[in-house]
Amino acid sequence: MKDERGFALLMALWLLVALSVVGMELAVRARDGRQTSANVRESARALAAADAGVAHARLLLDRRLREGAGTSTAAVLDPWVRLEFVLPDSQVMGGAAYAVRMRDAGSALHLNRCGEDELRRLLVALRVDAGDADRIAQAAMDWRDADDLHRGRGAERAAYLREGAAVLPRNGPFLTVGELRHVRGVTPEVFALVRPHLTVLGTGRVNLGTAPAPVLLALPGMGNEAVSLVLRRQRAGLPFGSIADIGPQLSPGARDAFQAEYGRLSARTTTTTHEVEIRSTGWPLRGRIRREVEALLVRGGTATFLVDRRAP
Repeated sequence: MKDERGFALLMALWLLVALSVVGMELAVRARDGRQTSANVRESARALAAADAGVAHARLLLDRRLREGAGTSTAAVLDPWVRLEFVLPDSQVMGGAAYAVRMRDAGSALHLNRCGEDELRRLLVALRVDAGDADRIAQAAMDWRDADDLHRGRGAERAAYLREGAAVLPRNGPFLTVGELRHVRGVTPEVFALVRPHLTVLGTGRVNLGTAPAPVLLALPGMGNEAVSLVLRRQRAGLPFGSIADIGPQLSPGARDAFQAEYGRLSARTTTTTHEVEIRSTGWPLRGRIRREVEALLVRGGTATFLVDRRAP
């Protein structure tokens, strides 16, 4: 009889433990569910704030087109000059905030529109070893072309499979600059060097008024002398009426090299800002989640158009 009472007590205790465990599991699931819902709401608010930043930037750029950016020659010729002054500080709006960074899309080399030689010259200008630069440029072209035939020093899908790569060539355009990290030969150090000078947004025309030295050196016909001339004019705030202004100011040798590539260079460049890359980060004031929106705003007459928006 005592054994039966002891067994019943033991079973009751086990039942109590089991019920406690089930209760705890349900409580944890409910808490996790509430946390997930809270995170979803917070993420949505952060994304809305980031989109508000894009809208604010568009409004200010639109205003510049209508009212001008100033009375200087550069501002008269290019209403979107000096983008760093358009929206320099973070903004607070209804319990959330956003910070906006802008740059002329023409200040970077377009990863999907540049040629192999241009990408190679960019890497060399950034002091990447010439042999490594050649291999990376060819591998990048193989990554984005539609076939599986590799260039002499490039790499296609078979090479990545042999090496056990986690990501295989797209055989299509790069969707993001970050995708370049997966290209054969691109080390973290090389990617950190080249990333600020690349884009996948816009038409790919490089703005001589905003592009830095490495991007200018990547262009056909732009040797050291021509690039030095362009950079001096940038620093002095002296805009170019057209790229034809460059040739007469060069020495005979540099002028010949410039003129030999004038047709290709003319098709690849501009002297004013027509496309602006926006990177807007939003966050709730009482939250930890941040969301980022990338957008491309394009100038058309006296209006600003949103032609691309991405929310990674």
